[in-house]
Amino acid sequence: MPNRTYYEDAHKGVGKPLVMIVEDDLHVRLLASRCFQMNGCITNDFENGMEAHRILAINYGAKKKSPYSLIISDIDMPEMNGISLAKEAAVLAPTVPFVLMTGRPQGPYPENVREVLDKPFSPPSIKRLLNQYVYGAVQE
Repeated sequence: MPNRTYYEDAHKGVGKPLVMIVEDDLHVRLLASRCFQMNGCITNDFENGMEAHRILAINYGAKKKSPYSLIISDIDMPEMNGISLAKEAAVLAPTVPFVLMTGRPQGPYPENVREVLDKPFSPPSIKRLLNQYVYGAVQE
């Protein structure tokens, strides 16, 4: 199993992975958040890359490691796009898997981007991401 941070669920006493979701479209952000929560995750949702970057910088500065098990970000956003955020995350949280999502694939992508998820995505694709990048399960 990968070395990831899990948070205790006060009601169940079970560790849960923390996922950062960065998406400027409210409906897509809520859908992604709900899909991850249905698969046992805790989510932190952000409307743009600047907000997410600020939180990554605070967590890195205080703890010298990221509390996140996975970061998933839209590419096209105001203030800081997903590609810029991925570059910053490579420095601040280099061990955290980073996935971009987009309706319009464009490359090249930073080296720390594990994959690009096409939008619209499906709940099974979220489960696959978790199995592959958080839980370390091999997909057939």
